[in-house]
Amino acid sequence: MPVIAAIDIGTNSVLLLVAEALPDGSLKPLLDVSEITRLGQGVDRTGRLEAQAAERTLQALQMFAEKARASGAERTAAIGTSVLRDASDAEAFLERAREILGTPVRILSGTEEAELSWLSVAADPSLRLTHPAAVADVGGGSTELITGGPDGSLESAVSVDVGAVRLTERCLRSDPPAPDELRAAREQALEALRGAAGAARCRSLAGVGGTAVNLARMSLPEGSLQQIHGHTVRADALRAMLDRLASVPLEQRRNTPGLEPKRADVIVAGALIFDALMEILRAEALTVSTRGARFGAAIKLARGEFR
Repeated sequence: MPVIAAIDIGTNSVLLLVAEALPDGSLKPLLDVSEITRLGQGVDRTGRLEAQAAERTLQALQMFAEKARASGAERTAAIGTSVLRDASDAEAFLERAREILGTPVRILSGTEEAELSWLSVAADPSLRLTHPAAVADVGGGSTELITGGPDGSLESAVSVDVGAVRLTERCLRSDPPAPDELRAAREQALEALRGAAGAARCRSLAGVGGTAVNLARMSLPEGSLQQIHGHTVRADALRAMLDRLASVPLEQRRNTPGLEPKRADVIVAGALIFDALMEILRAEALTVSTRGARFGAAIKLARGEFR
């Protein structure tokens, strides 16, 4: 079976998937790793990449390129998301990334990013979603909301500039966040997400990306990655988790069981975005997928559809 790789360069983290492309169109993951590099640090304020953040990310890409080759990857797809859409000086970074990876990084529009996230969920029957369903990908710089029809087909895909890193830098400056900061962050999230959701209603909601996975890890701290995939977090449990995280200083948050320490400074904003979205959609629970846009890119690469 051909072995392929997909690399997702995000605002907060970089992710690598190496998988076998099976004859039935599905993927058999061989390696699925991530590294938090915070490429989007300060971009919302300055519109430019910080040199140290860019260098951290390029080092991660070098490591991932070596891992992909060692795993036998024959073809690689590389995608860039919100931070590389926003940074005015991304060209130099993208040139170095192309040299490291041996392939150009395709900068996705918000809609394209949303469609890849939907594909990663729609192609995964193990989640057992009830349609019509919605998928939310809360990233560092943006949130993608994708809704499907009763037959499981994609109906709409929208991206808004509200993400865990962006919202933290805009609103949550105190440690722990002050009540007025939390209110302001929630108002920004609600305003943006209402426009994205429109009149959408869903029978099930899936969450992809690092925020969703960490919410599942915190509610199931002893769970394996296989147990986290498909784990359901109820709305009341998520709200309690958010209240608890927002009430303690960063150093204490870093020691939360199940939470990646490097994500502790932005997890409050990430959880707040999911909480606001569940309120808007009237969703009672969030089904967490450990997959995301990188799986969608790999599926398209395997099909010969990635350009």
